[in-house]
Amino acid sequence: MAPSVHVFYPRLVSWSSHRKSAGVRMSKSTERLPLSIRELGEVLGVYGALGLISQLPTVEKRDHRYPGRVRRVPILYVPKSIRPGCKLVAILGQEHAGRLIEKFGGEMLFPASCIGLYKAARKKAVRYVVHDEGAAITEAAALFCMSPSQIKNILEYPPGPWDAWVPDPVAGTTRQG
Repeated sequence: MAPSVHVFYPRLVSWSSHRKSAGVRMSKSTERLPLSIRELGEVLGVYGALGLISQLPTVEKRDHRYPGRVRRVPILYVPKSIRPGCKLVAILGQEHAGRLIEKFGGEMLFPASCIGLYKAARKKAVRYVVHDEGAAITEAAALFCMSPSQIKNILEYPPGPWDAWVPDPVAGTTRQG
């Protein structure tokens, strides 16, 4: 029996379900987020910023901490004005793209990727599918494009520090505790 849950991996949350969160004040739980995400969150809402980040292209940059290594970082060019066929409008919608252009128009942004948050969301979704939905490990592995041993490792270790902040897979709400 295949799980019936809509799992939001690789996107943490769908943008359309959280458009109304724009302009929400930052809470204590968002203090853990990188500054670049908090700045985008002031315009789009935290979930909107995370949804946007998950859809951005990435570029390779040299990692200054480790010589010879490169890392992939999201990149976002915010145009000075909205033009027909603008990808930013397709992702965000006219109103929110306008807000983003007001604040960051003409800038090239390199926001944090929040990979730790996305991995925590995936792990939480895996735990939900296996424990609550009753899916077999092989079914969960196929659903998440992972190996059965990776699923076993996720289930073996306790939840990490981000798991308290990650939205629930079904409701899309946050349990802060």
